[in-house]
Amino acid sequence: MTIEKLAYKMQPAGHETPQPKRTYQKSDKKLEAAFLHFLERWDAREYDHPERVLKDVKANISEMHALLVAYQDHEKIKWAGGFVSAIHNKAPDETIIFDLKLATPINYLGKRLHKNKTIINRSTVGDYFGSEAEGTVINEGISQKDMGREATGPIINLGETDENLGIWSKGPILNYDYAGSIGSTNADREYITHGPILNYGTTGELGALAESLIINLGDAGERMGVSAQKSSVTINYGTAGRSFGVSSRGIVLAVKAPASFGPQTYAKLAWKAEDCKCVPKLAKYLKNLKELFEKGRKDYRIALEVLATLGPKPHKRIQSEIEQIVRKAGYDIKT
Repeated sequence: MTIEKLAYKMQPAGHETPQPKRTYQKSDKKLEAAFLHFLERWDAREYDHPERVLKDVKANISEMHALLVAYQDHEKIKWAGGFVSAIHNKAPDETIIFDLKLATPINYLGKRLHKNKTIINRSTVGDYFGSEAEGTVINEGISQKDMGREATGPIINLGETDENLGIWSKGPILNYDYAGSIGSTNADREYITHGPILNYGTTGELGALAESLIINLGDAGERMGVSAQKSSVTINYGTAGRSFGVSSRGIVLAVKAPASFGPQTYAKLAWKAEDCKCVPKLAKYLKNLKELFEKGRKDYRIALEVLATLGPKPHKRIQSEIEQIVRKAGYDIKT
């Protein structure tokens, strides 16, 4: 019996995805048995370490994806992501395309993705896509909540994702399309987002409790940068809602005016739009940055190349250059 699927192999950027109805080879019996064991005897220990049942199993991504299609009506299929991710990591493929149209979106796809790998979603996946990933996580389809949770590698959203994009993560977060919220929300006070956030698309709450760089170049909702940490820099160069930068302990720069400016009792530096106009180099710098990363909207690889040119810690470089612009203009920043 053959199983219809969408092609999973990487295509050059700008090319159409191959047509559906490509067939799979019959899956390996050991792989199928291990997969069923994982689903039917699922528990937290095996879920966290699926490699225990994969020791003697040959990893084949095509066969694994075929099994997902074949067992998509299994009552526990939504928990298959940990197993699938272990196969993705074990296989030699460096780029994994997921474009299966399953009846039930699976959670934890891309979990703990290895550093040298990239996973791209072009379908609909469940919660925690790319959680704890060291590799590159890219969404071009639909991802549910907590995409990139606790990830240390780059997180790029070119599709739609729900709330908490990049929550508790350390890698750079780039949103080019729609995210329910980016980073933590003010209600989740223990989940600080450590990595830099660049928003080019549309989002709700942006950068709550963040401790790094938060730049809005698109459309953000209310309370952007709320309660951001002392090490943070919150910048609006797009459209932002009310209470911008409220209760931030870091640097707050409204280069473009938000709907309203929140109270800045503890901020190291808090400038409204009229203040930022006194340092025109700020707007020029952000305009250049926006143009630089904008190219990544059409090809995620360009965004990664831009990040690479900025060094191993791009947010530190951007943050340092912005602080230098402020200081060279004769203004002090609290320590």
